Amino acid sequence: MRRELRLLGEEATYSVLCDRAVVPPFGVGGGGSAAPFSVTIQDRGAEVAMTTPGKATGMMLRRDAVVVMQSAGGGGYGDPLARDPRLVAGDVDAGYVSAQRARADYGVALDPEGAVDEAGTTDLRRTLAAAMPALAIVADEACAPTRASGDATACCASRRNWQRSSGCAANNSWRSSADIRRPCGSG
Repeated sequence: MRRELRLLGEEATYSVLCDRAVVPPFGVGGGGSAAPFSVTIQDRGAEVAMTTPGKATGMMLRRDAVVVMQSAGGGGYGDPLARDPRLVAGDVDAGYVSAQRARADYGVALDPEGAVDEAGTTDLRRTLAAAMPALAIVADEACAPTRASGDATACCASRRNWQRSSGCAANNSWRSSADIRRPCGSG
C-alpha cells in the first residue's frame, strides 16, 4: 500500500519507526521475499530516502513536503514457477500482477489478448528454473549423535566430512523446503 501525506501547515516534525525496511518479509515453501517498507520525503522537487530505513525521529518538514510511505508486502507462498499459468493470467486480468511480473516472477508468457502462451510459458519456466541458484542447506544438528550409534563421529568428524560420509545425504542442493531431507537417518 502506498500513502502520500502532504504538509499543509508551515512546518512539522515527522517520526517513523517501522520494521521490514532492511530485511523484507520472507517467503515460505519456495516463495520469494516481499518488497520492503520504505519512506521518502518529496520536497522542492527532490525525493530523499531516510538515512536509516524505516526509522527517523524529529525530521523537520516544510509546507508542501510530501511523506511517501510504501508498506512492505507479504512474502510469497510456494514456488511461483509451479503456479497454474491460467491462475496467473487471471491475476493479470484482475490487476493483481502486471504482465511483466507474470513473466519475470511466475514464468508465464501471455499473448497480446492476455491468454497463456503454453509453449512460451514452458520455455520461459525452463529458462528461469535453470537460472535459479542452488543452495546447500546444512542442518545445525548435522553432527549431532545419530540415534543408531549415539556417536557424532559415526556421521562425521566435521561438516566437510559430513557432506562426504556414506551415511549422509550426498546431494545437498535443492530449491524448496519440500525437498529438505534430514541428515544421517535422523528423520
